[in-house]
Amino acid sequence: MPDANLNQIEPFLLGALEQQEEQQLLAHLAAGCTDCNKAIAATARVMHALPWALLSPADSPVELVAPPAALKQRLLNSIKEDKTSEEGSPQVWKSWAENAAPLAGLLTVHAHEGTWENIGISDIKVKRLFVDQAHDSVTMLVRMPPGAAYPSHRHSGTEQCYVLEGDLHVGDLVFHAGDYQCSDSNSIHGVQHTKAGCLLLIVSSLHDEILAA
Repeated sequence: MPDANLNQIEPFLLGALEQQEEQQLLAHLAAGCTDCNKAIAATARVMHALPWALLSPADSPVELVAPPAALKQRLLNSIKEDKTSEEGSPQVWKSWAENAAPLAGLLTVHAHEGTWENIGISDIKVKRLFVDQAHDSVTMLVRMPPGAAYPSHRHSGTEQCYVLEGDLHVGDLVFHAGDYQCSDSNSIHGVQHTKAGCLLLIVSSLHDEILAA
């Protein structure tokens, strides 16, 4: 089955094909392509079950059958990925490129430089200071607004946290400006939250694992 036909199935069911493309695909289906008819039936069944479906069972050019379990999950994952892309990634630093070679061996980031990025959780923002991919390390500022919380996570390397402003609650511990905590590799942090908001200096692995939302 040509890839072009596969790529046209979802746009066809959403009514997004040009008239000529739609006629060509319908002719292809009418010619009896088994793979295409199976694919369109499976996709139509899933789309019909979703809130944004445009297709009813009566409209399908073939008899609708139960789709493979993986197909619905693929479509739902696609929607979830689009949403995450719009809101930001909880670990956006994983996509940060390594810093360019510093001039004369010195890297300077002034307060007005750099970009604050929203991670999509509780309006928490992060600012890159230094990325060392060879040593799996990132240095960044983390700003948490009042009431914000960051989910439980496992450390893939040593994490150092220094509180610059505000309050940070980690389990039964409460940290304030000037307080510091170092977490070993493979240790787990529960949900961390702040009441009044805080600004943190974090040095951590690029590959920490989120355990709970």
